[in-house]
Amino acid sequence: MREKELTLIYREIKPDYLSILTEPATMSRWSHLTFSADELASWIGEVATRLKSAGTGADTLLGAGAGTWESEDLVLQIAQQKDLDYVDMHLYALKLNGEDMVATLATRVRKIREERPKMMATIGESWLYKHGADEAQGMLNKEAYFRDNFSFWSPLDVQFVELLMGIAQKENISVVAPYFSQYLFAYYTFGDVESSKLPPWPGSVPVSWNKALEAIRSHRLSATGKAISAVLRYGGKR
Repeated sequence: MREKELTLIYREIKPDYLSILTEPATMSRWSHLTFSADELASWIGEVATRLKSAGTGADTLLGAGAGTWESEDLVLQIAQQKDLDYVDMHLYALKLNGEDMVATLATRVRKIREERPKMMATIGESWLYKHGADEAQGMLNKEAYFRDNFSFWSPLDVQFVELLMGIAQKENISVVAPYFSQYLFAYYTFGDVESSKLPPWPGSVPVSWNKALEAIRSHRLSATGKAISAVLRYGGKR
């Protein structure tokens, strides 16, 4: 099913970048299927070869990867697949279970390029994960994702994206994609009537996007959106 979906996107949409698989642990959790690192890496390599041999993807680059909290061994095996153009990584938590996730990402990029110097790297998903150092559940803390909704986080969201831009420049990362991009357009004000009606996460996601769409139609950016626009406009400096 996944390969059929990828083939349709590759042939008909022809995006600049197409990630075959990201966050394999998330995929396994939702699908209730279990695969070894060898099986996943081999499948990714086979799909990439079949897509490229079809010759209909124009200039689409193919990649795959994992979150920084997932197995490094899998990421390094993915990087060895000859028909992949890039390795994709997801970064949310700055620190998780006592580990520096920024350092983990940088280390993985460097290890990949020790074996394949020309391999591209991308950060296909990233947003500040708002959890406390003593909170349990790792990346499965639903309350942490719900906290994204509120405008008082905006200064930290901006700092986080600036950090991402700095990492990208230092490690020669080709793409950085902020994931919860609705907050570039609108947040909720903590404690007001509107925010009190938000359903628990993940039900809050489509609701927050409806609010963002109102701002998009009116050509409005949030404080975070304005700050990040300035960062992009002036090459990483505000």
